[in-house]
Amino acid sequence: MNLVAGADIGGSHITAGLVDIDNRKLIDSSVVRKHIDPAADSDIIIGQWCDAILDCHKTVGITIQQTGIAMPGPFDYVNGISYIKGLHKYENLYGLNVKSMMAKQLQVEPAQISFKNDAQAFMAGELFCGCAAGYSNVVGITLGTGLGSAVYYNNEQREGDLYCMPFREGMAEDYISSRWFVFEYEKLTGNTVKGVKELADRMHTDPHAARLFETFGATLAEVLLLRYKDQNPEIIFIGGNIAHAWDCFIPSAIRYLEERDSTIRLTKAMLGEKAALIGACCG
Repeated sequence: MNLVAGADIGGSHITAGLVDIDNRKLIDSSVVRKHIDPAADSDIIIGQWCDAILDCHKTVGITIQQTGIAMPGPFDYVNGISYIKGLHKYENLYGLNVKSMMAKQLQVEPAQISFKNDAQAFMAGELFCGCAAGYSNVVGITLGTGLGSAVYYNNEQREGDLYCMPFREGMAEDYISSRWFVFEYEKLTGNTVKGVKELADRMHTDPHAARLFETFGATLAEVLLLRYKDQNPEIIFIGGNIAHAWDCFIPSAIRYLEERDSTIRLTKAMLGEKAALIGACCG
């Protein structure tokens, strides 16, 4: 069995697990999730990340071989140096060689650790054993605090730039993110909400929440059509926290596309949070 460790680093957590590359599946019993304080000292953060990776190996009693890590940016993915700054997370890693620090802690060679952009890892996971398996022209996007994207086209996978696409009075991420919901709801009602989940729970009792999801779906479709019409992807799959409210916004998005005779097909990502973990160590 060819087992490779994958890890997905989020803003306040790490999830690690072993992936059976030959059989294209995650070993569920090996999955470890730990809370991380993103404001902690660098040694503490690195130590917690490494503890999670070591623990997932202990569950099946094997030693570390290769480890792939899905990492948010800005980050030098080749050399393993963090340039995250001004994002209220992992600031104490700025300018440090994370790869070397982790290799020392894990007692492996730096070459045994690789990093991948988290949106690209999400794409790679769904291509490997998820909803995009078997397709050759695919777009993947993540909807959450920010707007992540990646594309797979002509047998090449690359990080997307959808978040910064000029759109209306700003850029796409200003209108396709959880903060848009929070801002617009307060503007409409004078009341605050914690996030999209709270609005989804009110979908059928609060007309303002329903209106926002209707608008969001149409705006999402507009952005996707503007950005990817020429690429003509076979599917665009969607993940991230906002995707949990799929039924709230996707009818509006599909209707927008159908009214413009678009053949773009929107699909919900299959693997959820596992996608980036799996994709970090394959493809």
